[in-house]
Amino acid sequence: VTVINFWASWSPYSKDELSALVRLKKEYGDAVAIVALNRDHNPAEGKVYLENLQLGDELLFVYDKNDEYFKKVNGYAVPETLFLIGNEDIFYHKHSP
Repeated sequence: VTVINFWASWSPYSKDELSALVRLKKEYGDAVAIVALNRDHNPAEGKVYLENLQLGDELLFVYDKNDEYFKKVNGYAVPETLFLIGNEDIFYHKHSP
């Protein structure tokens, strides 16, 4: 299972969502891959945000400069989380709050 989370430092809900994903990764280990895609306009803002949260290194954090993947999956909220089987098949699309 792959989990993809769209987050941003300006979203008041991203902190709880990212913390929950860290707990998920700790519980399921290698059975789940988690990628957190930053939607901040400036990646430096996201980096400072993550440093302040001190989430550790459980998740893979990526900056999608042009927001390509968010557009591809018709995203419309932040945070937003996809659960995939394999590389492409979305079996659950969660919007917060």
